[in-house]
This record gives sequence, structure tokens and C-alpha cells, in this order.
Amino acid sequence: MGSGGPGRHPLRAGNYVFHDRKQVSLGVASIDDCALTILATVVSRPAPRRYVVDAGIKTLAGEDYGWGTYGVLLDRPDVVISWAAEEHGVIDLPPSVVDPGLAIGDRVRILPNHACGVANMHDELVVVEGERVLDRWPVIARGRVR
Repeated sequence: MGSGGPGRHPLRAGNYVFHDRKQVSLGVASIDDCALTILATVVSRPAPRRYVVDAGIKTLAGEDYGWGTYGVLLDRPDVVISWAAEEHGVIDLPPSVVDPGLAIGDRVRILPNHACGVANMHDELVVVEGERVLDRWPVIARGRVR
């Protein structure tokens, strides 16, 4: 890692390919620059302003950076994953946030706080363009090569 000179941000060699919420918060990337998202499904709506998705700490890599969140909905960055257990994430909507009106079974894309950890938690990455699957990439750094 180097500084890149005065007024420059440090190089993020392990992250520059994907970017993530941390890089957006540092000002080195925009949400549009972020290339890694998590496709999750709404599995429950236990209260009018609470949703549960099937992506938890194991999927989101557990990085909250003290923000109290684990990621945001890609198309609604004001909607955050506010709590996570191993297998599930919870969206608790504060009164200031307009309810996205999700239903059980809806699929959402989550922009994670830390892309490196997310990539390392999975055996493969699915490369998509829109809704079309283009390829599948094995994550060989996990130690499981097929």
C-alpha cells in the first residue's frame, strides 16, 4: 500500500476490483463503482417496519465498522441491514425512511460494507449483467478448488 502522493487516497489493492460501502465512505468510489453485491431474499416481515433477509453475518462478512449496519440495499442506500445473525439480516426501518414495500419472496441486492470479506466467505462469485448470468468464478483463495 502506498499513499499515492499528497492529497491522494491509499491504494486498496485487495478491494479496487469491487469497491464497497467502506470505499464509498472514504470518497474513493461511488455506489455506481461498486461491483460486488449480495443477492438476498426477503424471508419474513415480522413487523410493519421490519424485514428479514436470508443473508446474515456469514454472507455479509460481519464488518460493521462501528456503523451499526452490515450493508445497504443497492437501489435504496437509505435502507440498511441494521442487525445480523449468522444466517439472517434484519432491516429495521426508522420513521424517517420510506418503506420500500417489500414482500416475502422479493429479491434484493445488498451492497456490503466490506467486499473482500464477502468474497472470501463464498466458494464462487456469480458474474451478472442485469439479471443475466454471464459466468461463475471460483474463489480459489478459500482453499477449495474444484
